[in-house]
Amino acid sequence: MALNLRFILSGLGNWYNGWSLTDQAVQLADKLGFWGAVIPDHYMWAEAYGQPQKDSTLESWIALSYLAAKTQNIKLGTIVTPIPFRPPAMLAKMVSTMDVLSSGRAVLGVGAGWSQTEFEGYSIRRLQHMGRSENTGRQDPGRRGTNSRALAEATS
Repeated sequence: MALNLRFILSGLGNWYNGWSLTDQAVQLADKLGFWGAVIPDHYMWAEAYGQPQKDSTLESWIALSYLAAKTQNIKLGTIVTPIPFRPPAMLAKMVSTMDVLSSGRAVLGVGAGWSQTEFEGYSIRRLQHMGRSENTGRQDPGRRGTNSRALAEATS
């Protein structure tokens, strides 16, 4: 039985000040044959940890689309995208659009979110947060243009 190793570049940020490093690292990982690279999907990192905000963050899915245009083979995605931050249909459309534009290289990691500071910053109440997370799990994978092939591969 052959061992199938996949190397993933993680630990990168979506901060303005460190973006050139992330950009260079992902392009190098693509050239070296890494399977994937993931970035966080948070807008308030320092505040989420109870520290003052020192640097602004980029919107992760737009940043990933930029990286997709600069790379050829590496899969690109989020470590975890907190579902409550975006309506489920919008999130599905964003990810499926990036998947199409990157020739099937989008990877979606999802979670419910954990930072009360971020929820308050997005004006999301706790009950609304839970409802969005539950609704996302009920969406039909092939509905409204979502790339069902990409979703099926991601879950297998």
